[in-house]
Amino acid sequence: MQRKLSSLSLVALLGVTSLSFAQEGKEVKLEDVVVTASRVEEKPENAIPFVQVIKEDAPALATSRDVGDVMVSAGTGHVHKYPGMLTGRVALRGLPNDAHGDILKSKVLILVDSGYAGTVNLAKLLVDEIERIEIVKGPASVLYGSQAMGGVINIITKKPKKEGASGLANFEAGSWEYWRAKGGAGYRKGENYFYASYLREGQSDYDAKGFGKYKNTGYNIGQFFAKAGFSPANDWNFDASLLNLRADVDTPGGTYSLTPKDYKNSSLNRLGFNFHTPFFKGLFVYAKDEDTWHTISWNTKTNKKVRTNQASILRDFRLGPVSFVFGGDYINIDVKSKKSPPPPYYPKSESENFGLFGEAKLSLLQERLLMGAGVRQDWFKVKVKRTEGLRVNPRDEDFSHASFRAGLNYKLRDDLIFKTTYGTGFRAPTPDEMAADYVSSWGTRYLGNPDLDPEKSKTLDFGFVLKRKLIHLNAAYFITEYKDKIISVPHPTLRRTQTYVNVDGAKIQGFELNLRTELATLFGLPFSVSPFVDLTYHTKYRTEDSKEITSYGTKTLLWTPKWTGTFGITLREAKWSATLYGVYVGDEKVVDWNSFSPTYMKAVKKQDFTIFNLSLSYSPIKNLELKGTVENLFNRKYEYVQYYPMPETMIRIGLKFNY
Repeated sequence: MQRKLSSLSLVALLGVTSLSFAQEGKEVKLEDVVVTASRVEEKPENAIPFVQVIKEDAPALATSRDVGDVMVSAGTGHVHKYPGMLTGRVALRGLPNDAHGDILKSKVLILVDSGYAGTVNLAKLLVDEIERIEIVKGPASVLYGSQAMGGVINIITKKPKKEGASGLANFEAGSWEYWRAKGGAGYRKGENYFYASYLREGQSDYDAKGFGKYKNTGYNIGQFFAKAGFSPANDWNFDASLLNLRADVDTPGGTYSLTPKDYKNSSLNRLGFNFHTPFFKGLFVYAKDEDTWHTISWNTKTNKKVRTNQASILRDFRLGPVSFVFGGDYINIDVKSKKSPPPPYYPKSESENFGLFGEAKLSLLQERLLMGAGVRQDWFKVKVKRTEGLRVNPRDEDFSHASFRAGLNYKLRDDLIFKTTYGTGFRAPTPDEMAADYVSSWGTRYLGNPDLDPEKSKTLDFGFVLKRKLIHLNAAYFITEYKDKIISVPHPTLRRTQTYVNVDGAKIQGFELNLRTELATLFGLPFSVSPFVDLTYHTKYRTEDSKEITSYGTKTLLWTPKWTGTFGITLREAKWSATLYGVYVGDEKVVDWNSFSPTYMKAVKKQDFTIFNLSLSYSPIKNLELKGTVENLFNRKYEYVQYYPMPETMIRIGLKFNY
C-alpha cells in the first residue's frame, strides 16, 4: 500500500490556535431530547417507539474509534467487522444492512443529523464529532421510507457547548505503531456557533492471537469536519456541516487466501444543511462515498462511486390534544462502477424516490396516555444506464409502496411506562434487481424482474421503560415476520441468464434490554458506581427461504447470534473515571467461503467469544485529561467475520487539552 504521510501542521495550527484564544466560557445546558422516533424533538419518555440513546460519555461511544465499534458495544446484534476499515452488515432485530456496502440493499437506515449518511460502511463514520447516537428499533418506514426495516441509526454531531471561544488538542499513541493527532477550535454565542477540526490517524500491521502477524492490516486516515449554526431570531435556526474523510487502507484478505499487497483508497464527502423555522423544518444532503480497490495479484483497479442527494421538508403542529407531523422526502442515489482494465463488473444505475408521510399523536389522561398512528406513500423510479465496456440494454421501471405504523405509550406511574407498537417496513428493489438487462464480463446475462415486490417486514413489540434516580431500564419483546426476500436465481427459460424473484424471508423474535444503575448512594460511596447491561436475545431466528435451506443446509437465520451483549461498570469521580466492560457475541451460523474447506458453501458454526476492554482517564489539572484504553484485555482469540482474526491485546495512551 502506498502511504501518504502528510504534515500534521493543520492539526498543530488548530490546537495551538485553540490554546491561544481559549477562555473560560459558560456551558450551555441542553434538555434531553430525541429526534429520530418522530422526526421532531421530543422528550425520550414521550417517544412511542423503543429508542436506545448512546451519549457522548457512554462507554460504547467514549471508548470506540468509529460507529462500527459503537454498534459492537451497543449489544444490538450481529456486526460484520473486517480489518481494513470496513464494517458492513450491522443488524437491528435480526435485519441487517448490506455486507458489501450497498446502500439500496440495506435493511437498517443510517442517518447523520437526521439526513442520509451517504454510506453504510460504519467504519467511515468516526466517533470524534458525535454528541449522541439514537437507535430506533423496529420498522420506521412510515417516516423514513425504504431501508428502515430493522430500524434507524441516527448519528447526531457535536456543537460547541460553551459560550465564547473553545478548542482542543489531542494526541494518542499505542500498539502496532498506532498514532492519532487532532486539533479543533470553535466559538459560540447563543445559538450562533462555528466549529472545525482536523485529525490524522494511522496504524501498522497487527498481531492476531493464534495466527501471528496479520500482514497488510495497516491504515492511514485524514478527516476534516466543520459545523456552523446561525439563529437570526427565536425558532429560526440554520445549521450546516461538512465532512471530508480520506483513507489509504491495506486489505489483507482472509487467512485462507492472503493478499499481502492489495489496498484500497476510500473517501467520504458529505455536506448537510438543516433548517428549523416556525413554519417548516427540513434538510438537504449531498454525499459521495467512493472506494478504489487495487488488486495487485490480478493487476486490476476497481472503483465505485455512490452519490446521494436528499431534500426533505416537514411541518409539525398541534390542534388541541393531537399533534401532527406531515412531510415529504426526495432521495436520489446514483451508482457508478469502473474497472481497469475494463469492463466494469456492474452497469451504472440510479434510484429516485419521492415520499409523502403523516403521523398523528393523541394525548389523553393529562398526557399519561399517548397514542400514535401514521402512513407513508413512496414512489420509485429505478434506472440501469448505458455503461462503457458492457453490453447493456438501458431500462427503467416505476413502482410504489405504502407503509403503516401505530402504537401507544402509557405512563403507569411517573417513573414506569408501558409501550407497544405495530408497524411495517420495506426495502425497495434496486435498479439491477428490477431493471437490469446486461451481459457481464464473465458471459452471464442479468435480467431484472419488473414484477418484483419490495422486501417487507411486519413487527409487533411491547415492553416497559423504568426511569428512576438510581435505575434506568428499557426492556422489550419483538415479533417480526420478514417476507418477499429478493434473491438471484437462474432464469426459468433463458440459458446462462440470472434473474430475481421474491421468496419467503424469516421469522424473528427476541428480547432487548438496556440497563443503567447508580450504586454510590446505596453504599455511601464518595464516587459514582454505575453498572450497565445492553443485550439482544433471539428466541426465534428461522429462515423461511427454501433455497437457502437447501443450499446451506440449515434453517437457522444466517449471521444471527442467539444473543449479543455488553456488560460492565463505570467508576467516576470529579478528576478520574474507570470503565471495565465485556462484549459477548454468541455463536452463529455463517457460510464457509473457504474454497479449500470440505464445508465450502455450507453453513458452519462460528464460535462465540467474550472480550474485555478497559478505559481509564485522569485530569491532574483543569482542561488536561490523560487517558488510556486496553482492548482485548485478556488477549482472547476472536473474529467478527470468519477467517478475519481481530488483534491481540492493544494498548493506547493519550492526552487531551480541552477548553
